Amino acid sequence: EPATIKVDGKTYKSNAVNVKVVPGNQQSGGANQSSARAGAGRKTPSSGSLDSDLAFLRAEVDNSKPYQGEEVIVTYKLYYRVDIADYGIDQTPSYPGCWSQDLTSDNRQPGRYTETVDGQRYYVADIFKEAIFPQRSGKIKSKPMQFKIVARVRDQSRDNQKRDPFDSFFDDNFFGHKTVEKTLTSNPVNLDVKPLPSAGKPDAFNGVVGDFSFSSTIDKTNVQANDAINLSLTVKGKGNIKLIDPPKINFPPDFEVYDPETSTDIKAS
Repeated sequence: EPATIKVDGKTYKSNAVNVKVVPGNQQSGGANQSSARAGAGRKTPSSGSLDSDLAFLRAEVDNSKPYQGEEVIVTYKLYYRVDIADYGIDQTPSYPGCWSQDLTSDNRQPGRYTETVDGQRYYVADIFKEAIFPQRSGKIKSKPMQFKIVARVRDQSRDNQKRDPFDSFFDDNFFGHKTVEKTLTSNPVNLDVKPLPSAGKPDAFNGVVGDFSFSSTIDKTNVQANDAINLSLTVKGKGNIKLIDPPKINFPPDFEVYDPETSTDIKAS
């Protein structure tokens, strides 16, 4: 029967096709080939080969020689030249002697851009970003990230098979490819952490390293006895802010003071 298609509200029909069937030799495997094509719409990912130049994972560090306690930003980038159907973190990275803060937003998909590596153009997605703070000096080597992808790659086995009249149709972007599951491993992060200088070190120093500002505000300055006053203290900056202890304030003895409320808002810089 003719095939039909509707475009912009109009229906178009192809011509009908007449086929005359004559007796002939039975070809083994014909039914199996037909059923294979009919079932090609559902494919189970196989743990097959995926060339390293088609997809790889790279960890980039903004400062490989920080001071002890200094913030280091690590970005994990996925480079790929294949269609990726699914993905997920299989193993998160870890850094001995450091504490870390995840800077990856849970509310957005990773942005995609392009880079050229060794003459090849890749799509790049920043899949994971975090700030790490080394708590000791010396050499530190991270445990790498492992990232699992399900990619659609060209099925080389089909290229080696004998062509038939159906190949021109089935060897398109869907039927000419197969899904492959692959675990990518990033390069480890290597840090050479320098100790903090001892000259000029304050006696009350507790390890906070960074660039910070400190401000205070009060909601009213003219009050009557027993009125409440709200005092807000804010520390802003870049660094290991979680190590900052709430400041201690010496109020007059005739002030009744309530326990403070603290909050932290950390964002990627």
